[in-house]
Amino acid sequence: MALQTATLAESESGGSGESGESGESRNGLRRRLLHSPLTLTGLVITLVFVVLAIIGPWISPYDPSAVGDAALAGPSAAHWLGTTQNGQDVFSQISAGSATRCSHCWRTCSWCCRACR
Repeated sequence: MALQTATLAESESGGSGESGESGESRNGLRRRLLHSPLTLTGLVITLVFVVLAIIGPWISPYDPSAVGDAALAGPSAAHWLGTTQNGQDVFSQISAGSATRCSHCWRTCSWCCRACR
């Protein structure tokens, strides 16, 4: 409804959609999104996973698929987020999974951008 009202108001005022007006609307949209708590929460969570995907291979203490002796161990200095039932380090699995997921998302987004041209 708000989008229809804004479009109607622009057409009535004779707005031609020049770059100045679209820049102002982009700034307004950006301002509204950055003041929304849900949007900020989503951005923070996304940024955490992207950073983890980038630096994860260097800070992961174990191989994500390596089976260890400490099955279902809780968080400790050796295993930051604990271990699985097979003794695999959860933090290492999350960092490896984040890197894989980010690369898939990057490929999908680039494919979609090429398809829209």
